[in-house]
Amino acid sequence: MLWEPRKADPVEMRDAMKLNAYAKINLTLEVLGRRPDGFHAVATVLHTIDLADELTFEPADEIALAGDDAGTPAEENLVMRAAKLLRQTLGEARGVRITLAKRIPVAAGLGGGSTDAATTLAGLSRFWQRDVSAAELALLAATLGSDVPFFLTGGAGLGEGRGEIVTLLPPMRQTWLVLTTPRVTLDRKTARLYGAMQPAMYTRGEATKHMADALRSGAYVT
Repeated sequence: MLWEPRKADPVEMRDAMKLNAYAKINLTLEVLGRRPDGFHAVATVLHTIDLADELTFEPADEIALAGDDAGTPAEENLVMRAAKLLRQTLGEARGVRITLAKRIPVAAGLGGGSTDAATTLAGLSRFWQRDVSAAELALLAATLGSDVPFFLTGGAGLGEGRGEIVTLLPPMRQTWLVLTTPRVTLDRKTARLYGAMQPAMYTRGEATKHMADALRSGAYVT
């Protein structure tokens, strides 16, 4: 599976637009400690890969979701939440019909829901032909999830804070990797895993700093 440094240009059809929403892996992920707001501070280097969901945007009077994941309640569905958030923020009267084709395994740590949300924000602002700055999109993305802002750009990035503070890094050269997803389902997996963290498991982020410095130096870049 090849690295995918950045999202491909959208495929525009008559009255419709199709976008890929790329998955990610964490090259490093360190938990630094618990914050006063209840979240954990993390240091992570993320990188998108060429495994991707596909979203198609078509004109509609209201916001609707079809295809995979369409049965998920709207309040839990990140695509619907992203579309409604952007529409409300912009005061947009038009709707959209989004068709989602899922290829990224669910709850596998690959960011499937987050990348779908980010692609919805970026794609829908373009589909509606609204001028929304990258900074504005990032603020909206951060309200949807800690790693959603990273997926607005993809490639390689250093995630800090609770993961929503993203500094872009030079992407790695194309290479192969093997993904495995165990057939284990945990309810509220992320919350349970972070809840099990003990202070002895915290680090100072050295591994993440080393990886980020290596990417900046060109050690893994052609």
